[in-house]
Amino acid sequence: MVLAALLCGAVMCTGCASAQPRDKGEGALASYRRDMLDEKSRELYGILGAAMAQHEEKVDLGGKYSRDEVYAAFRALKRYDERLFWVDDRFAVTEGDSSAVISYRYDKDTAASMQSEIDAEAASILAGTEDMSEGEKVQHIHDELVLRINYGDGEGENDNDIYGALGLHKCTCQGYAKAFVYLCRQAGIDAMVVEGVARDVGDMAIGDHMWDIVSIDGKYYHIDPTWDDPEDGDRIRYDIYGLDDEEIRRSRTVEEGMPVVDGQAYDWYERNLMCAANADEARDVILRQAEAGEPVLRVRADSKEAADQIEQEILSGFGEGSLAEILSSLGMSYENVSYSFNDTDYIFEIYMM
Repeated sequence: MVLAALLCGAVMCTGCASAQPRDKGEGALASYRRDMLDEKSRELYGILGAAMAQHEEKVDLGGKYSRDEVYAAFRALKRYDERLFWVDDRFAVTEGDSSAVISYRYDKDTAASMQSEIDAEAASILAGTEDMSEGEKVQHIHDELVLRINYGDGEGENDNDIYGALGLHKCTCQGYAKAFVYLCRQAGIDAMVVEGVARDVGDMAIGDHMWDIVSIDGKYYHIDPTWDDPEDGDRIRYDIYGLDDEEIRRSRTVEEGMPVVDGQAYDWYERNLMCAANADEARDVILRQAEAGEPVLRVRADSKEAADQIEQEILSGFGEGSLAEILSSLGMSYENVSYSFNDTDYIFEIYMM
């Protein structure tokens, strides 16, 4: 037998979520990875997925498929089907390409028990969402993942899968992204994971990264629950929430062949009127939130020039138009106030501590 190279990823067994097409959250995004394959690999995608769902270790291929076609189907399932946490990275095709040999990380009973934990957590998160709009459901899922998960170092056995995210509450970006898709589909919302290379403001590559594309009211949006988790108590960020392709590419590359993402209605900062083209607009945004008693005041600058102006005129110093003056006019103390700046997306967060 020839063993495939180790792969990073996740998919499922009896008592577990089926690896077959879904009746909830099934749409163009849910089938996108499968549809990218050639005809024979798409056929194999269904065959191997059904075998994985039943914990079958050997699948008769009848000599009808090439080794490349088999591996392409396996990689698509293992890497991108969020349900298959029990499938191992080890995979083989026998001599003569007659059979595929699938390895499993857990036996059926263990995987079913783990799936029960996932189901219980999913039910807890989605409780009460039945009457929510699609937009409300998506934000609820995003927020719950941010609040419930701690970022893992990648060394844990389940750091890259939905059991790590929903069972252990510790995972890497893969776990966050796959859990988001899993919950969206449970809620009847179409979504998929997407990959790229994250980079900083100097355009230096940080590393491989995974996040999500989701459909809300028929439009596609980028959402990144990993980067929106500040790992700081009960705070939630919305830096990478509801972005289109142009906006997401400020902070990362996007793998080739992905669907066009051009939705704008759920850009969180636009939707909540927290964008500013200059310091004057930023003052209005900050004042409105301060008057409402928000514990975190947020504003996103439209450009680097606007961000520089906001920082110089509002956040540096104590003169006219400064944050200190704004708070003083409301009878609020400036003492112990601090702020952070996301210099890739030009987002300021002011902490009223």
